[in-house]
Amino acid sequence: ALAPAAAAGAEAAGDPAQIAAILDYVAADYPSAVGPSGVADATELREQQGFHSEALDLVRALPPAERRELEPALSAAFAAARAGAPAERVVPATSQALAALRSRHAITRHPREAPSLERGAALYTAGCVSCHAGDGSGHTDAQLSTRPPDMRDPAQAGRLSPLRVFNAVSYGVPGTAMPSYRETWSAPERWDLAFYFMSLAHPGLAAAARPPPALAHLASSSDDDLRRELASAGLAGHALEATLASWRTSPPPPDRGSLADCRKAVAAVARLYHDGHAAEARGGAISAYLDAFEPHEAALRVRDAPLVGELEQAFASLRASVEAGRSDDAVASAAARIEALLDEAENLQSRGGGGVSFAAALAIALREGLEATLLLGALLALAGKSGAPGARRSVHAGWTVALAAGAATWWLSGALLAHGGQRRETLEGVVQLGTAALLLAGSHWLLAQASAKRWMGFLSRHAAAGAGALGLGMLAFLSIYREAFEVVVFYRGLLLESPGRGQAVLAGALAGLAALALVVAIFQKLGRRLQPRPLLVSCGALLCALAVVMVGEGVRALQEAGVIGLHPLDLPQLPAFGVFATGEGLWAQGLVLAALAASVAYTLWRTREGGAASSARAAPATRGG
Repeated sequence: ALAPAAAAGAEAAGDPAQIAAILDYVAADYPSAVGPSGVADATELREQQGFHSEALDLVRALPPAERRELEPALSAAFAAARAGAPAERVVPATSQALAALRSRHAITRHPREAPSLERGAALYTAGCVSCHAGDGSGHTDAQLSTRPPDMRDPAQAGRLSPLRVFNAVSYGVPGTAMPSYRETWSAPERWDLAFYFMSLAHPGLAAAARPPPALAHLASSSDDDLRRELASAGLAGHALEATLASWRTSPPPPDRGSLADCRKAVAAVARLYHDGHAAEARGGAISAYLDAFEPHEAALRVRDAPLVGELEQAFASLRASVEAGRSDDAVASAAARIEALLDEAENLQSRGGGGVSFAAALAIALREGLEATLLLGALLALAGKSGAPGARRSVHAGWTVALAAGAATWWLSGALLAHGGQRRETLEGVVQLGTAALLLAGSHWLLAQASAKRWMGFLSRHAAAGAGALGLGMLAFLSIYREAFEVVVFYRGLLLESPGRGQAVLAGALAGLAALALVVAIFQKLGRRLQPRPLLVSCGALLCALAVVMVGEGVRALQEAGVIGLHPLDLPQLPAFGVFATGEGLWAQGLVLAALAASVAYTLWRTREGGAASSARAAPATRGG
């Protein structure tokens, strides 16, 4: 008779969602127990210490690997809480353990379907009124050891969020009369109740001054959080409270969040893999990143570039887990990590307006165009030094045709995107590697001709036949079109994510183009003043650096398209330099660096040999004189 109860207890002890609920509660409420000047509420502090103790007991029932990851931070937080330490010594360690837990498990943080306040009201009447009162005040005849929060008091209701209420309804609140309803009501019903309970703090309907954020953001944000966001957006007084009331009484549907499709695609990968369809899961992992996430990458990078980097690594880890045939738990853990990061990304998407769209458009233009602009400036400077009239015309023709091709790609981008991100990334990777090969060749002959005499002799031999001019023009075309192709993809995604903000996007793009044009003009002016040897050395070094960057980016694009393998490494990433933490990318860049080193060594050897031969020829003449 006791066996089912014991089994249920063991299951609860290892329930990551219950641990997350406790840690979330402590991270939010500990500051109310201990303030800057010491203990503010001894009863609340004892409750927080009890929560820490319970969370530690639950963590010790987790698998060994998770326990080793979570227990140190949580033990440190508990020891500080027992000593009544200030919040800055307790909350960060608690939050660290909570983040580690969420990175391993798909812990529910928002509803998967639109919450119904009508259904929530019926559940509240059936199970909650006797303790919380019909108006949410908590003023009833029930004899309770701990009084429920008064939802009519902004100071008490302001700390709560639908997620906090959902967790309390799901697992109960230890040390109080609040029981667990996890076995009584389904998860959607508990979300209905949570959103209804939060609406009690805002009686009466109101018109919103601005549309609501994504449902995930509403679910995880407290009233105090939302008030701060609205205040930072310029709202105050009645307009602020009316907007908050409207958001709480009329929550949006889940698919309002632009990353909902990405979240569904990631969940489908874990499901396919669990069902034994590894090949389909691999294709789904590639598509989830390229088709569902990458269109939003540019705007998200402006808001939080490190978060975008974490998401890229998480997607790579998911695909690597699938390709390596790891356990179902490992794949599910990788998918859970992505889902937790997508929640953060969706929260970011709900913030900002035209300024964010402008900044994103400007960042795209600068990020994607700087490499090509520097290279174009170098090519124009070299062409000017050559004195051959056809060289500069060839460079200008190359980038002009590339821009025209980029414009055509924009008009054809609907059909391009319809073919999916895999084909797009494959094409981009091939162009990247082809451009890198030209850069390697160009850097070799630039460094080899690093003297005025050799350079002018080289140009006179090749410019007459048009070979040098043609090479410069081809390099200009590939470099500019490569960036234009990527710009089309990013701007399409930015416009998709920023409806009604086309003017802000256009303004950002034009500002970026103006900045890039200024860089070219400065480079040309400097190039005319430089002597041939410094110009050749600096341009050769620039081509070498760009070759390494483009090889890394090209390999990365082919990896994202699934053309070549992907083995993530636990190393930092430097996307601006084309360095991605994968074995294949670093191996390819290592080969490029080895080729560049061989080129430099060969050039130095030729220089020494040439110098020795000149000395030998000069010696007899000297003796004869």
